[in-house]
Amino acid sequence: KYEYRLKGQTEWKKFCDFSENAYQTCKLYTEGVYDIRVTARNSSGVEKSSTSSITINPKVNCTISAMPDHVTVDTDTILICSSTGGIGNIGYRYEYCLTGAGQWTEFYNGGSVALFSADTAGVYKVRVTAYDSVGSTKRTEYIKIYVK
Repeated sequence: KYEYRLKGQTEWKKFCDFSENAYQTCKLYTEGVYDIRVTARNSSGVEKSSTSSITINPKVNCTISAMPDHVTVDTDTILICSSTGGIGNIGYRYEYCLTGAGQWTEFYNGGSVALFSADTAGVYKVRVTAYDSVGSTKRTEYIKIYVK
């Protein structure tokens, strides 16, 4: 049988039993160090266990950049976000805030490339939150876009 627990905890959680296949996967989504225990039973019913540790780090890391390299624009600029880590598909939620307004507004939710378009001249702050299939998120620091 296969069992796991976060290091330091006492309770083992089973993810495969003797009656199931000898090979089993377990999706561990919470960051931490885990103990994995495998117990084998021979035909006489004698059991022997072996334990090892693994580290899980499913967090998403995210950076944002503006294209072109300068951030003074007439109205539109393309923003590119990249990420590492995470589990499954990565999505990006883009938000802007006109300096002095104080409220962030989502303007795109989807892939890593977004078009920022502004109707009003001013200095805008833009930030991105990357998220993965299990809800792990990471928000970037904002970049400033100067709209003429």
